[in-house]
Amino acid sequence: MKNKQKSGFTLAEVLITLGIIGVVAALTLPSLIQNNREQENIAKLAKIYNTLDNSLERAVTENGTVDSWGLTGNNDTSYDIFWNNIVPYLNIAKACQHTGDDGCVLSYERYSLTGKTSKANDKYAGRNFILLADGTVISLTWFDNTNCSMVVGTSEPLKHVCGDLLVDTNGQTKPNITGKDIFDFYITKDKFIPVGTANETRRGFPNFCSKTNNDSNNGYACTAWVIFSKNMDYLHCDGLSWTGKTKCK
Repeated sequence: MKNKQKSGFTLAEVLITLGIIGVVAALTLPSLIQNNREQENIAKLAKIYNTLDNSLERAVTENGTVDSWGLTGNNDTSYDIFWNNIVPYLNIAKACQHTGDDGCVLSYERYSLTGKTSKANDKYAGRNFILLADGTVISLTWFDNTNCSMVVGTSEPLKHVCGDLLVDTNGQTKPNITGKDIFDFYITKDKFIPVGTANETRRGFPNFCSKTNNDSNNGYACTAWVIFSKNMDYLHCDGLSWTGKTKCK
């Protein structure tokens, strides 16, 4: 009677298999982590946009359109007027409207999308910002005039721009890069418009959402793309457009 030998893997075969698994994991895991972070950022930005737009809609219903709020130009008075109308409709942890307000975060540098150009002379936060309960920092940056008549595009809302604000989805946590975790919105007389829509003529996509543009304003036009295309593929490939390719693959 012949002895039956049990088949199995040798130690060498097991080690080779584990090595292959390790190599595959090393190649794919960073990409999976990055994709997961991008999806989280996309979802959070969409939520913030919805929150902001709802707050402005309610403020306009109660107090009239922004051009009737008594803005006086690009100054602290206008910032106070805007926040006083908006804040009641937001779940905030802290309002920091003036330099030196107690408990406010320190200003911090932000960078263009390439990560090469520092906005050191235009530091993020410091004043005229609010901290939401989820850690988002929203900062007013400018008001153009008192009657919301700045024209930045061809659609009707973009013909009535009052100013803009920046949203940092994770606060002071890095990378603090416009187009990655900091996003720009126009304030119009009755709604927020993400910067970089197809109808914009001031800072359009993809010129101001580019892997190669070293302009300090590069990254501003990524906001609309993230919200409406629901991806951040501009970080990974070129040739994206509103009328053509909308994904890398």
